[in-house]
Amino acid sequence: TYNLRREVRKVQKHVHHRQYMIERFAHRAINTPDDQWVDFSDLPEDMVIYKYVSDTLQCWANQFPISNDEVDAYSFIYRLHYLSNANLSSSPLAYLGLEEQYVNLGSAWYIVNTYVSPSYRTKVITGILVKTEYLDDKGLKNHTNEKLRIGAGFDPVSVNIDDAGVVYGIEGLPLFSLVSESPTLVRSTNLTPMWISIFFAVLALFLFHLRKRNWLSFTITALLLLVIRVVTFIVVARNDFSGEIFSPIYYADNRLFDSLGNFLLNNIFVALLIYAVFITRVKIVKRIKQSGKSQRILRSGVIVVVTLLLVLYIHLTLRSLIINSNIVLEPFRIDELSWYSIFAYFSSAMLFLGLLLMFQLLVLIFRNRRNFSLLSWFNMTLYVLIISFYCVTMIVFFGFEKEYETNRVRTNKLAMERDLSLELQLRNVEEAIAHDPIIALLTAVDRREVIRNRLLERYLYRNTAQKYNIELTVCSPNDLLDLGQGGDPIPCYPFYQDQIVRFGTPLAPNSRFYYINNYDGLASYLGLFTFFDAISSKVTRLFVEIESKYSSELVGLPTILTHDEGYNDLHFPRNYSFARYSNGRIITYRGDYEYPVIFDENCPDGYSMQVKKGYVHFINKLSADEITLVSRPSQKFFSNVVSFSYIAIFFGLFIALMTFWGRESKLFSLPKNSIKRKITIIITSAMIFSILFLGVASIQYVSRWNKTGNEREMDEKIATARSVLSEYCKYANVYNQVLSLEFYKEMDELSKVIRTDINLYDTHGGLIRTTQPDIYEQFLMGKRMNANAYHEIAHNNALKYTTMEKVAGMKFFSVYAPLFNNQGSMVAIINLPYFSRSADMLSASSSMIATIINIYLVLIILAFIISVLLSNSLSRPLVEIKERIQGLATSSNRNRYISYHNNRDEIGVLVSAYNKMVDDLDHSRQQLAQAEREQAWKEMARQIAHEIKNPLTPMKLRIQYLIKQKEEGRPGWEEQVEPTLNSILGQIANLTEVANAFSSFSRFYNEEVVDVNLNDSISEQVFFFDTN
Repeated sequence: TYNLRREVRKVQKHVHHRQYMIERFAHRAINTPDDQWVDFSDLPEDMVIYKYVSDTLQCWANQFPISNDEVDAYSFIYRLHYLSNANLSSSPLAYLGLEEQYVNLGSAWYIVNTYVSPSYRTKVITGILVKTEYLDDKGLKNHTNEKLRIGAGFDPVSVNIDDAGVVYGIEGLPLFSLVSESPTLVRSTNLTPMWISIFFAVLALFLFHLRKRNWLSFTITALLLLVIRVVTFIVVARNDFSGEIFSPIYYADNRLFDSLGNFLLNNIFVALLIYAVFITRVKIVKRIKQSGKSQRILRSGVIVVVTLLLVLYIHLTLRSLIINSNIVLEPFRIDELSWYSIFAYFSSAMLFLGLLLMFQLLVLIFRNRRNFSLLSWFNMTLYVLIISFYCVTMIVFFGFEKEYETNRVRTNKLAMERDLSLELQLRNVEEAIAHDPIIALLTAVDRREVIRNRLLERYLYRNTAQKYNIELTVCSPNDLLDLGQGGDPIPCYPFYQDQIVRFGTPLAPNSRFYYINNYDGLASYLGLFTFFDAISSKVTRLFVEIESKYSSELVGLPTILTHDEGYNDLHFPRNYSFARYSNGRIITYRGDYEYPVIFDENCPDGYSMQVKKGYVHFINKLSADEITLVSRPSQKFFSNVVSFSYIAIFFGLFIALMTFWGRESKLFSLPKNSIKRKITIIITSAMIFSILFLGVASIQYVSRWNKTGNEREMDEKIATARSVLSEYCKYANVYNQVLSLEFYKEMDELSKVIRTDINLYDTHGGLIRTTQPDIYEQFLMGKRMNANAYHEIAHNNALKYTTMEKVAGMKFFSVYAPLFNNQGSMVAIINLPYFSRSADMLSASSSMIATIINIYLVLIILAFIISVLLSNSLSRPLVEIKERIQGLATSSNRNRYISYHNNRDEIGVLVSAYNKMVDDLDHSRQQLAQAEREQAWKEMARQIAHEIKNPLTPMKLRIQYLIKQKEEGRPGWEEQVEPTLNSILGQIANLTEVANAFSSFSRFYNEEVVDVNLNDSISEQVFFFDTN
């Protein structure tokens, strides 16, 4: 109840906002003079405005999907006169009050309000779209107005007395109630907090494991991951999800893989478990290295087995996804990709990352080189290329296997002529047709065209006229039938009776419709209705012949809207063609491939495949006379290249981002002021922005080229249509004078020739006739032409107006042009809604854009690589200069020079200057060395002189002392002569040693080791300096 009240408050707030907004537009319309067209170019798409002046529609913006927008109810006599026109019986706008209300108009529900001027001459009706509710929802998805923010699980319905969730308008009146679509959907919506809780629980687990990195944290993480997966599986199963991702709509295999959601959850669980193993890699490697030989082999084998099991799991799950899903996995079909495709690739990327981590763990176990890593940029790039090639190969191989078996079913179903949906419809309406008094009256006067219109408007409104030719024959007693083959007329009733007896099978006991199997390959039905005219007392019989058209004749909007581009609800892709042959001749075909009229190919009995004329043909020879074919263009090699590049980019970015946290990038580890970093960033940015600009320009050019081509083709078609239909308008003053059976047939044939529908509007913008009434009978569109187109043609005298329109959420091109009479007065307005090939053009445009995007993505990656290499080339000399300057004191001259390929640019001049500086420094070093050598020799000479002078001084003193003793005649001087002479001889020997050592100066560290008597040396010195 709380959620409902909150939802009501939210929706009511947005409803009031939209009401106030459209109220301003309504006042603008009322205040604009009645003879002026009101500009509603800024009116949102979910709003509708009709302005009436004297009950005549004067201008409008957007439109209600209704067949009659008159505000004046028709009188009973007028409607009785036009009983065959179902539109006159419904005038919903004529019964609207002046208060706000919630109204069903055609295939949608609106909040409608009416405003009138003070004079009551002008009336403005406004509408705000709330939701769509298509009568035939085959291929059409009902939706609510996004601007009202109605939450998932709630549906706006008409107000009941006991409703709790009532939304009120700005006038205080109840508009609609919000009710839960289903309890299941509400329960699934309430599980959103559970998924958020699981995400944060897993995040907390891995943060805990990253911090601990031990066996206990690994065990806890693995067990809790298993518990979480089991809980999610049980919750999903018990809540019976109605969501698409947890239903078998897109994927189903076995019990554990019964939906795409469970498939994704299983892959994520396995990947997270592998991540937990890799986080514990240090403990694992240490345990294995420290084990004995047998234990080491056993534990290493367990890791190898786990890796092999992961490889097998990836292979089997990818194969299962390709074969058992209907999501598009070929990236080159970019216009058909969905979020589910991206989710599938994301889960696969997680698994492939886990496999890379397991390979790295094996490297750590079996390789002793510590500097080798699979997580290096080179090895990781090589790994991404390998797994991308593997994925493309798997998609091509198993995708073709799946396509082969699917087309086997399609070719078998192509042989089925009966249309069960049509038969059910005929059974439902045959009693109403038999008791329709208007048809009985018209049959009596043989008004076949009026009967046909009534059948189409009242009973056969579900794509019947689009897929079948309907012919009526009225037979009275003794009437003859002209078969138009040059023969004589034959009795009418016996002819049809014979057809029923020979080829007919009643749809049910006592049914008035028969299936006619005339072996022409077409689904044919014949209805027999008998009426009695009480006035003339005459019995008349109405025969309704319904025969399927050749598939090549089917054009128009319902094929696009309902995605019914197949045959018998087979839902062929857009680029597929098919054909059916009976007795060797083609009886039905569809598509771009030009099948031969006569099938004369030699093909084996049963189902087979051939490649011919650039197409792959899947041929099913059911019998000698019955052959069905399904064909598609051969897949180009370039398409696989595009897929490979997209997958490689996706996997590469994912793995790079997931491993970036543990990697030190040389580029990003540089200082912010690094020249190399600046050069890399500048060059990379310049190249990437240039390529992006070229890519955007190319995409815009392709889009503009496609749009121009569409407009050119539309111009040719509208010119052809105007040329043909203008012949019927030459002498007409009003459109009523144009309408005739001949004109109708001409419109139908012209529609087949130009392969698009034709709409004819009167000079007030109302629909007169269309070759595609089904979309109006199902209330997919309103019977007013585009307001801007009407204003440009009727008021601004434009000769042509091209615009984009939308129906049931799909956009298409539409071109309008006036039809004039001989006096130059506009009689009618012709419109060509160009949607018959819109999907093909969109696909071609998307493929071209996808190719361009792919090429430029590759170019951006190459630009980044080239910019890094170029920046390295530019910064390498600068880095070398820095390193060489730092090593100038220790480097030799030959290792200090820098070689650079171009000495003429700025870096080359800098390198030359550096090399010259090295030469100058070397010359200065030589001069300094010479000066140092000279100084050394001077110092050596001084030291040698000192060493020579040291012994000479005591020798001189001793001799002088001895001479003084002799001159003074001291006694005992003779005794001192001999010791003095011996000491002098000893000092002379020392001088000789000094001279010998100087002569052998170059022989360092070559002295002979001898024993020295330290006491004798000291005594000798004491003797020389002893003056006593």
